[in-house]
Amino acid sequence: MKITIVGDIMCEPPIQEAAKRPDGSYDFAPMYEKVAPLFREADYVIGNMETTLAGEEREYTKTFFSFNAPDSFGTAAKEAGINLVSIINNHTLDRGADGIVRTMQALEEMGLPYVGVTMPDRERQGAYYFELGGVRVAVVAYTY
Repeated sequence: MKITIVGDIMCEPPIQEAAKRPDGSYDFAPMYEKVAPLFREADYVIGNMETTLAGEEREYTKTFFSFNAPDSFGTAAKEAGINLVSIINNHTLDRGADGIVRTMQALEEMGLPYVGVTMPDRERQGAYYFELGGVRVAVVAYTY
């Protein structure tokens, strides 16, 4: 069993600008070209997503210290081979409580599981579980 864990999946202004297309959409797939083969070698890939997907109305990233990426940023991570993201870190509330709720909704819509934060109307999630090769694995993510 091989689990790969990657950190600081961020969408800083230069990355966002490089991903912007003439039609106003964003394509982050090229950002993963070098690491996607490494992800494919793993049985499961977990990433620490250090940005929100709070929606364009909450303004996309313009500085290096407060992050909000287009939903396609999360989609590209999933398509590159990331199976689970932790969304609890020092950037969780970069766009406030509504921003992290929107992030969870976006991740659920794209089918990318997350750990570390729970929707307000749900019971608190203690761990995220998945099975790999007959072994049940628990992932916990928390901050103070």
